[in-house]
Amino acid sequence: FPFHPAAGTYVAGSPQVECTSQSGTGKPACSRPGKRKANMASILAVDDDVQQLGALKRILRRSGFEFEGFSNPRLGLRAVVRIRPDLILLDVMMPRLDGMSACRILREDPRTIHIPVLMLTATDARESRRLAYDCGADDFISKPFAPEDMLARVRGRLRRAEQVRATPHRMAICGSIR
Repeated sequence: FPFHPAAGTYVAGSPQVECTSQSGTGKPACSRPGKRKANMASILAVDDDVQQLGALKRILRRSGFEFEGFSNPRLGLRAVVRIRPDLILLDVMMPRLDGMSACRILREDPRTIHIPVLMLTATDARESRRLAYDCGADDFISKPFAPEDMLARVRGRLRRAEQVRATPHRMAICGSIR
């Protein structure tokens, strides 16, 4: 379904189809004829700071997103496989399993490799940004952040992920042309 960036939702392409959210997945399920409904994109966040998780929950739910938050990184990683969110927010500095390691784990798993990952961190160090991108992060957000800036990055990454999914895969032909 195409992503509607202003609303942060997926919209069925046909007015003939009614879409509802599959229980607990955040993915659209379309069935019977009727009015078109919007479906929320799902976001999973992992941050050891429960106050930060609460703030993310408020901001994202008010903006029309489904939200699941985890303060334990290992539980968060297990939930990613189960929930299959549309986007993941990962804190960089966490006990037991840091965000960089969690991102590497997500990128090595074929079930999660395609999910956009945005790293959240209190440090604005250039080295942290480089490491985040090297481990497979799609974007980097420094804390504290303005809610509208974070939402713009979330919507942008969701929009880009939808564009990639909608583009047919093409095989490149390499070689010299004479």
